[in-house]
Amino acid sequence: MTVTFEFPRKNDADQFREELAEYVADSDDKRLKRVVFEDSLPSIPRDRINAAIASTEAETGTTDTVPLTRAEKRQIDFSQVPYVRAKAIKNVLLKAGVDDWLAYFDPTLSVDEHRSHAAEWRREGGGARNDRDRPSRSAAATAEKAANESCGRAADACREGYSDACEMLSDECGYTADDVAGVVAESNGSVSMDDLDGVRLGDAHTVDVVMTTLGDYAEGAA
Repeated sequence: MTVTFEFPRKNDADQFREELAEYVADSDDKRLKRVVFEDSLPSIPRDRINAAIASTEAETGTTDTVPLTRAEKRQIDFSQVPYVRAKAIKNVLLKAGVDDWLAYFDPTLSVDEHRSHAAEWRREGGGARNDRDRPSRSAAATAEKAANESCGRAADACREGYSDACEMLSDECGYTADDVAGVVAESNGSVSMDDLDGVRLGDAHTVDVVMTTLGDYAEGAA
């Protein structure tokens, strides 16, 4: 059995042909940008190839690569799959028309195995596999519900005057500046947009402070 990769540029294809010569299949045509490897090609080189292809496509405008969102990262166990593979799988499935890609994401499968099933999954509608085939779907729904509840608590805390919670709405919950301003306006002057200028979005310490703040707020509201 063999596995095939389509490179955007011929020199990239040749580079991997040379670097992984021991795995190049006899059926490979060195005149093409398409490289055929033996199925024995290890997973780490496969991940590197997929990352290189995605990077080149982004540079040349062949396609847009989509990073993992914070919500998606929370639903993936990165002890089972490296980030670069998860991102590559997401982009392969989205490009194939599988919008509900997490419903089909399997950390035990390679990028190419996901690609080989993509057309079938798209015909299914890009989602809704049964629970026996895809038990993680219910886990994903639970994670999404928890994220929504967390954002709801952040909005309430923002209205109570916690500026870090207001920043979390922007950093973690996808609120636009106008959305945050709308919540701040409901705080009756206990917090203003000017209070948010000194907090760096995405800073690990900020996130820790926000989560502690929300915990304190939840205890006070109980």
